[in-house]
Amino acid sequence: IGAEDIADGQMKLTLGMLWSLFKRLRIEVISEEGESSEMGLLAWLKKMTADYDGVEIKNFKESFNDGLAFSALINAMDPEALDYDSIDQSATEANINRAFDIAEQKLGI
Repeated sequence: IGAEDIADGQMKLTLGMLWSLFKRLRIEVISEEGESSEMGLLAWLKKMTADYDGVEIKNFKESFNDGLAFSALINAMDPEALDYDSIDQSATEANINRAFDIAEQKLGI
């Protein structure tokens, strides 16, 4: 999976990356706000990224293709791993690559 896959809105690959994040957090059953499975995951992501500028989680196809949602989620999980406020929101592919590199190097994903 690469930044271009996410930027192109590859839903299955985006879900795979998010699932890896969940496994890392050891969440066995996805349930958020009475929803389960993909909708529960979406609700959890909205909750985790609600206070981040430029992040609006609506769906898995389009909400992750600029790298901001991934970056916000990483920052929410480990604020020292990524400084969200320093991100150039217009640098889509760079944001995705940075988020993936940090997820791999600092979070073991």
